[in-house]
Amino acid sequence: AEWRFDDRGNILEQISYDRDGAAPRRVQYVYLSGLLVETRNTGMPVVGDFRTSMRYDAENRLVSSESVREDGSLIVRTAYRYGDRGEMTELATDSPDEATSKRVSIAYDDRGRAVETVVRDARGAVAASTRSSFDAAGNLLEQSSYAASGAPLSTTRNTYDAEGRLVRTVAFNAAGEMVQMLAHIYDAENRLAESVSSNPPARTSSKTVFEYDVRGLPARVDTFDKLGRLASSITYRYEYGDKPGSPDPRKE
Repeated sequence: AEWRFDDRGNILEQISYDRDGAAPRRVQYVYLSGLLVETRNTGMPVVGDFRTSMRYDAENRLVSSESVREDGSLIVRTAYRYGDRGEMTELATDSPDEATSKRVSIAYDDRGRAVETVVRDARGAVAASTRSSFDAAGNLLEQSSYAASGAPLSTTRNTYDAEGRLVRTVAFNAAGEMVQMLAHIYDAENRLAESVSSNPPARTSSKTVFEYDVRGLPARVDTFDKLGRLASSITYRYEYGDKPGSPDPRKE
């Protein structure tokens, strides 16, 4: 994948390719007064080419977005509502297919943290819900999801170190069995250095190692399987200005 940014760090274009480097998928971003007002998507599988436009209120909060195909036909439209403290309290998604339309309401505690999310279908019936709890520092401790009937589906619990960094995430299924574990290790610069993931039911595990360049930007991400074999590798390259090797404007 390739990305282009403007001198303010806003992404202007993202280009993704198939494994053989063919069939590019392109997303272009358009800004007005610092706000993202449109994305243009070309080469997209299934959906095809389409555009998404965004509208904002006087406080620069996103109030609606609409995605349409090249022929003008609607893909999806979403409206957003906010509470007195500026937090998003509701979003409504509409599409030609009623089955994919939904209403999401979000409730917050007195510290502005989202503690409950309820999803309803186009007819107003509850389809799913999520409840969350936090520690005194505002870190997410536990999040549980429930079916339309209220029956529990899954629970995720997080553990943090003395510096407030996430060091462990454990996921459980409806029966309370652990189905996923993710542990993190940080380097002396407080950057994520290593993540270990395991799936006990499937008896699989992997380790991901993160490397950074002299500027502290991601340089390489390697993932290894449970036998220590390299499974995938991602390398990042940065270019500043119009030519490769141009000086980083942030250093001037």
